[in-house]
Amino acid sequence: MIGSLIVTATSIARQNPLAKVPSGRRLFLLLAFFLPWSPLGAEDDRQSAKDPYQVVWTSVSDVVARREYGSALSILETASEEPDLRAYGRQITADRNVITGLQTLQAFVVQEAAKLEEGAPIEISGADYSIIRYDRDPQKDELVLLSKALRKEIRKPISKLPTGTWIKLAQPRLASIDNSPLILGVFVGFDQASDAKLARKYFNEASTSGQDVKVWLTRLSDLETTRKAEEMGAAKRGGDDPIVGKWSMRAPNGLLFNTHLKADGTVAVTIPPGTLVELRKRKMPLPPPGNLKGNWTRDDNGLYRVTWGPITIEALLIGDRLRGRGPAGKVGHGIRMVD
Repeated sequence: MIGSLIVTATSIARQNPLAKVPSGRRLFLLLAFFLPWSPLGAEDDRQSAKDPYQVVWTSVSDVVARREYGSALSILETASEEPDLRAYGRQITADRNVITGLQTLQAFVVQEAAKLEEGAPIEISGADYSIIRYDRDPQKDELVLLSKALRKEIRKPISKLPTGTWIKLAQPRLASIDNSPLILGVFVGFDQASDAKLARKYFNEASTSGQDVKVWLTRLSDLETTRKAEEMGAAKRGGDDPIVGKWSMRAPNGLLFNTHLKADGTVAVTIPPGTLVELRKRKMPLPPPGNLKGNWTRDDNGLYRVTWGPITIEALLIGDRLRGRGPAGKVGHGIRMVD
């Protein structure tokens, strides 16, 4: 399964970030991590050589699924500036136009929801409600509803409403969205709660009107395969954040490290015996006894921050692979380990 990790390494302290790190650990961290990431595995290299834009799209589809369309546009903007992706300029532009259409849809949903009058009926996922009020909040706009079945107040964030409710709310404005069947197909097909059958219906409608939807049909098919694999993996891992688990990571100097990201937000990095042997061969300093400790967090936009000692890696994660770029532009990889 293809995954991606968009990575930048930054210091977590403004002045002398290594000052508080013991000298042995400090030297080891410097040699192990303060260099560009290097590839892990020939299979991923072949995949990148075949279609380097696939890495970008995997990251875009992840944030699109969470309806974070601004983040998706930021990823595409960065991709448009990459020399290695110049050949994909037309596809990047096409994807940017579609994501902009999704942003327009989102804006229409918010605007129409704000117009709903008190007492107006609304159906959400087959349940009947009536509007109490629309609450604006810096973090998330919400509909405050009266549940007819439960006879109590329910709050539902606009961003979390089902795709069908979004489309109903935006219905009066859909005609003003360019290529609306294509936009709606991407919306329902690549949302977290994907409806592939309905997406194909919209794509067929878009095709009838002259839109080229071959790329989207291929991506939708790939997404179905990926999500089935993710569901199987999630069932094995339980309900924890998807980054929780054990990962094999290749450091910038080619050495492998085992990284355990735990559900409590801590990180333990262990050194495999083969890596210790290689460290001795290269006459490099050995790590201090025990695990290298760290922590990880995830913000509301799905951005992970994994910290070991004086460095922080910022990452977007999809599936069971990590892939991204270090500060010098080299590609880096990680792969989930089977427990």
